[in-house]
Amino acid sequence: MHFPISSSALLGLISFATLSTSCGTHGHGLSDEEFDNQMNRLQSRPVASRVDTEIRNVRVFDGFNVGPPTSVFIEGDRIATTGNKAYHVIDGEGKFLIPGLIDSHLHISDLDGLANATSFGLTSVMNMACRNYTQCAALRNVPGLATWLSAGVPATGPGSNHAKSMNLTDNLLFHPGDDPTETVANVVANGSDWMKITVEVNGPDLAAQKALVEQAHAFGIPAMSHAADLESYNEAQLSGVDGLQHTPANRAIDSDLLDRLSTSGQFVTATMEIWRLGFGNPALLAATQGGQPDDRKAVSYDVVLNNVIALRKAGVPVLAGTDAVGTQGPFSIPFGLTLHCELENLVGAGYTPAAALRAATMLPNRFHRLGDRGSISPGMRADMVLLNSNPLENIANTRDIARIWVGGVEYKDVAKSTMVCADLLNQTTPHPPAM
Repeated sequence: MHFPISSSALLGLISFATLSTSCGTHGHGLSDEEFDNQMNRLQSRPVASRVDTEIRNVRVFDGFNVGPPTSVFIEGDRIATTGNKAYHVIDGEGKFLIPGLIDSHLHISDLDGLANATSFGLTSVMNMACRNYTQCAALRNVPGLATWLSAGVPATGPGSNHAKSMNLTDNLLFHPGDDPTETVANVVANGSDWMKITVEVNGPDLAAQKALVEQAHAFGIPAMSHAADLESYNEAQLSGVDGLQHTPANRAIDSDLLDRLSTSGQFVTATMEIWRLGFGNPALLAATQGGQPDDRKAVSYDVVLNNVIALRKAGVPVLAGTDAVGTQGPFSIPFGLTLHCELENLVGAGYTPAAALRAATMLPNRFHRLGDRGSISPGMRADMVLLNSNPLENIANTRDIARIWVGGVEYKDVAKSTMVCADLLNQTTPHPPAM
């Protein structure tokens, strides 16, 4: 999923690799005792074996339509071409097989969160910040659970809303005059999959953003920007960042910015769900907006909705992401269910159910440069979800899950929640999310 790395960038990486340090996570890390307990559970948890499997009589979603009943073959962790050996046979009973879902923006910091996401059919997740590389490493390549990919320590400015709301220590901040090469090298040396830049008042200025993006590309990784208001959005687009995270909630995206986004090759992860929940709970919204100047504060969910509609009409690629953080004390934005709600939000913005599904399958595979998932075809990773009912008739049917496979391993603990998206408004309580 990486760009080719240049020899000069590699030399820089070697030079700065010693800067790796362990530090606090994205505002909700584990204590040492909790981490030790998690590692013990990780080592002792039972994992189903991979079994070469034929799933018969299933209707496969190809990114646009569902086809007639057919068979799909799993060999190892891959989808195979045709059956040429003895298989464990599963009768799909005419049900609907979709690629495993991908949440392109969340914050999972523990094993339970990863399991919760997997139980709802999420087979890959994009974690948008890591401030403890030791703890983060434990979530990579966990057998039988969703693939966990992550940013490292984001470039966050001193005095910014994120710095203050998360009480970030000085060593976790990107100061004016800091060396962008050193900053990115440390992120890369710790195994991060992309560089994240927090664009907001008192965040890195445009020149620094451009330098960070340039260095990320030189080191062979993409760059993403947090940008939740129009002014930040404009800066993020001009920086040349690969992906913009969130949707402006303070004012409409203007035609000039839409034109630039539609021709730049950049993508947007809209995270409509965090805004829907925030505007449904004034205390939650206030917690996310406390340090924002009045002219940048979120106005209404209608602003978000209309901006996503404008992005759709302009042809800007929009990915499905939630900004979920799980349960922290009295606060809950759960993993898994929120992605299904985000699909409903996208349909509410005028996307067809098929297009909404592509935003959580094919598009993340392309724009996050995963390369081997997001569609059901030979050679692709065997990440799949069997649904009891047709998601193209009603996008809410993505929650009607019969079975899940992650890298060819069947995940047995399928979520059976009866909650609907409206119920989540009763789950959110005052606590700042991890945007």
